[in-house]
Amino acid sequence: MLPATLGYEALFGVAVVLEVAGGTVKISSAALFAGSAAVCLSWSGSWFMNDLYDKESDTASDQDRATVEGQVSDRQTVFAAVILWGFSLSYAALLSFVALTAAVCMIVLNVVYSVPPLRLKASGIGSMGSIGLMGATAVMLGSGTVVSVPSGAVWRFAAIVTVFMMLNLSYKDLKDVEEDAATGVENFVVSYGTDRVRWFLVVSLPISYLLGAFVIGVTIWPVLVIIGVVSLCAAGLLVTHDISTARLTHRLDIVNAIYMTTLASTYYAIYA
Repeated sequence: MLPATLGYEALFGVAVVLEVAGGTVKISSAALFAGSAAVCLSWSGSWFMNDLYDKESDTASDQDRATVEGQVSDRQTVFAAVILWGFSLSYAALLSFVALTAAVCMIVLNVVYSVPPLRLKASGIGSMGSIGLMGATAVMLGSGTVVSVPSGAVWRFAAIVTVFMMLNLSYKDLKDVEEDAATGVENFVVSYGTDRVRWFLVVSLPISYLLGAFVIGVTIWPVLVIIGVVSLCAAGLLVTHDISTARLTHRLDIVNAIYMTTLASTYYAIYA
C-alpha cells in the first residue's frame, strides 16, 4: 500500500509545484498538509475496500493480509474505509471546491474499480481507464490545494498522467496473473500474457517518461539525460526481475516517484 500511496502523493506534489512555480501563488503549510492528508486517507480507505473484495485472490497470492487471516471482519473493514474517506473529504473541503471534487472522484473511482457489480478491475479496458483517471484526480487535488481554478499546465499534466497510467500501471498486475485468471479477472495482463505485457512496458515506460517532460516544458538536456537514466532503470527492472513477485512492483513504484520528483523540482527551477 505504501509505495502506491507515495506514487499518488508524488502526483499531488507535482501539481502543487506546477501551480506555485510562477511565483504569483503561495501555499501555506496547513493547506499543504490538508491536501496531502486528503490523498493519503482516500487511498488508505480504498485499500481497505479493495482488500475486502480481493480476499479470494489474496488467499493464494498474499495470505498475510489481515482480511485473509481474519484479523478484521468485513464490517470492520468497511467501517475503517468509510471513516478514512470521511476524513479525506473533510480535509479536501477545507481547501477548495476543486479539491473536494477531486477527492470525491478519487473515492468513487476506487469504489467502481474494486466493488461489485461494476468492479472495473476485472476488465482490461475498465481497469486501465479507471487507474488513469485516479492519477488525474490526484493531480487535480494538488491543484485545488493551491488555486481555485487549475492552470493550463496542470490540465496538460493531468492528461499525460491519465494516458501514462492507462498504458503503464499494468505492471502492478504482473505478479497476480495466475490468481486473477483463476478468479475471472480479465485485465490487460491476463488478456495478453505476462511476456507480451513485460516487453510492451519495456518500451512504453521510457517513452512515457520523456513525453511527460516535453508536455510540461521540461526540455533542457541535462534533465532529459537524467530522465533517460531513470527510464533505463525502469526498463532494466522489468527485464531482470522476477515478475511473479511484489518486489518488482514496489521498485517500479519507487522509480515512478523518483521520476515525478525530478520532473517537479526541475519545473520549479526553470519557471519559478
